[in-house]
Amino acid sequence: MGGVLSTTSKPQAPATVPTDTIVPLNSMDDTDINRSLALAWGLRFDDVLDPEMLRSSLEKLFARKDWGRLGARMRLNAQGKLEYHIPAEYTPERPAFAFSHVNHDMSISEHPLASKIPRPTPTKGVVIDGMVFGELLRRPDGPRYLEDWIYRDEPQISVHVVSFTDATLVSLNWLHTFWDAMGRREFLTAWSLVLNGRESEVKPFRGIEAGALDRYGKNPTEKFVAADKVLKGWGLAGFAVRYIFDQWWYPEVEHRTVCLPAEFIKKLKTEVNEELAAQEKGRFASEGDIVSAYAARLYTRQIVGGDVNSNRIVAVGNAYGLRELLAGDIFEKGESYVGNCVSAVMAHVPAKDMLQKPLSHTAYAVRRSIAEQGTREQQEAFRATSDELKGPVVLGTPDMLMIIVSNWSKAKFFETDFSAAVVKTGLSGGDLKKVGRPSGLVVQGYVRKGAMFSMRNAVAVSGRDLDGNVWIGGELRKGFWGRIEEELKRDFVTAGAAL
Repeated sequence: MGGVLSTTSKPQAPATVPTDTIVPLNSMDDTDINRSLALAWGLRFDDVLDPEMLRSSLEKLFARKDWGRLGARMRLNAQGKLEYHIPAEYTPERPAFAFSHVNHDMSISEHPLASKIPRPTPTKGVVIDGMVFGELLRRPDGPRYLEDWIYRDEPQISVHVVSFTDATLVSLNWLHTFWDAMGRREFLTAWSLVLNGRESEVKPFRGIEAGALDRYGKNPTEKFVAADKVLKGWGLAGFAVRYIFDQWWYPEVEHRTVCLPAEFIKKLKTEVNEELAAQEKGRFASEGDIVSAYAARLYTRQIVGGDVNSNRIVAVGNAYGLRELLAGDIFEKGESYVGNCVSAVMAHVPAKDMLQKPLSHTAYAVRRSIAEQGTREQQEAFRATSDELKGPVVLGTPDMLMIIVSNWSKAKFFETDFSAAVVKTGLSGGDLKKVGRPSGLVVQGYVRKGAMFSMRNAVAVSGRDLDGNVWIGGELRKGFWGRIEEELKRDFVTAGAAL
């Protein structure tokens, strides 16, 4: 009996280090969704980078008192809240970040798996499932779930470098409690500045502990404009049942990455904005609006089974960054906030309108949702609504189809500059615009078992590469991606951007 109890007892977190500084996580960081999702994210460089230069420059960044707080460890306190334990100093036994390196004495094109990592050219359209690259994106024992960080004293950031004779893969692993896309951008910017000998340009660090966003949403001055669409009670329960049933009835999913060619994006932008301008002077849609609308249409056509007359509401939700709204008030201008600082805006379009009307109709619905819901006053009201409900705000109808778009374009990940670490040019061919900058991105998500959400029907927009192509990816029910590929082929041919 005692042996059974000892093997099934709850694991114990490492003992608290007396010299650690303990701070609670911010309420935007410590959420059920963020707790349940970890990511392994790789940047492919078509040059040979010096792994020691990458490691030592990052170590130098963490040696700064402010940025060094990123080396915090995570614990779960007696109240069930997450807290950071920030070491007073870092040692080889307890480093600020985990770093691992694997070297392959071969071209990346000779490696059976790495050779499949997508590049901007010549591949366009649907490409390989990014979820197969796990062994290249993380060390074998790297953390994947919340418990790994809590019970193993893992640093918040793991860096894994894989070297080839003509290319390098640099990957980051983290739990989503740690940062959002723009927080990751702030980190990469600071790292690259130190690497390139421009440490004096690194902005002061802000983040980790609670407090920064305490005032946000506490005193809204306006009523939330979409208050009539907030699902509560039986409506929310109905949506949840349908959401869970779909995953139970269709458990198999596929993840794919799509390269939307530059010329195709240009054609979409021209057509959409010409149509909108003809409807009303000054009306427009941004590239982000158009990509969101296009991806939502691709998904919707498959999910509703091609029923172009479907009255089902499609909710197109866009993750909405708050840093610009809060700059100069909650945040000081000129500082790097490294944490989760994102909200959402939601557009609602009947499936029949999305499938039958021009793309400009959905693109403008997305633009309108940003204009109406994206002001400081409305975002304060949105946060207050979430606080009142003590959970995420779901807008729409119980039977709606929800498609969430997370657009990382503003983070400009393809412009990450690691050129100072280049020891030999490789497949970049010495192109000064591309040397030491990513040619491709790949991501793998780990969702904790039993989590109340999935990555199904979500769209991640990685951004515009250095050739102007836009990369998106997502997870759908098995069988959908093959049909989407055929639709893309037809669209690209029509746009003069054939595969």
